[in-house]
Amino acid sequence: MKQSYILSILFVTILFVAISVLSCSNKDTNVETIILLSNLNEAQLDSSWTLLNIIKIYPKQKECNKSKKYANLYICSKVSNGDTVYVFEECEKVSHLAFDTIHNTVVVNKDNVRVPSSDKITVFVPINFKIKSNIRYFSAKLGFLNEY
Repeated sequence: MKQSYILSILFVTILFVAISVLSCSNKDTNVETIILLSNLNEAQLDSSWTLLNIIKIYPKQKECNKSKKYANLYICSKVSNGDTVYVFEECEKVSHLAFDTIHNTVVVNKDNVRVPSSDKITVFVPINFKIKSNIRYFSAKLGFLNEY
C-alpha cells in the first residue's frame, strides 16, 4: 500500500513536470522569418544621426555565412517624434549594452547606415509577429551613447 502511494505521487510529479515543460517550451520560440524591405519605408536620419529608444530586441539565432545573412531586429521609437522604427542589424552580435533597461537610447549615425545585402532580411521573431503597415526602417549598426 505504501509503495503504491509513493508510485502514485511519483507518477503525478512526472506528469506535472512533463506538462509544464511542454506548455512552456513554445512561449518564447522565435521562427526564422523573411521580411521584404519593399513592403517597408526607409527611415531618414534627423541630421547626421538619430537617437532611438529600444522597445524590443529580437536577436539573430544563427551565424551569417556566405550564402545566408541573418539580422538582429530592434523595434525602437525615435526620440525626436516617437515614431516606431525597425532597425535591422545584419550579421552583428547584439551588444550587452542593448539589454540595459535604464539607458536604452541608441544612435544611428550616417556612417553606420548600411545598404542591405538583399531586398529581403531574415530575422527571428514570434510566429504571430505582424509588421505594421507603413513602418520605417534603418539597416544599420547601432551605436551606444556611452561609446561616443
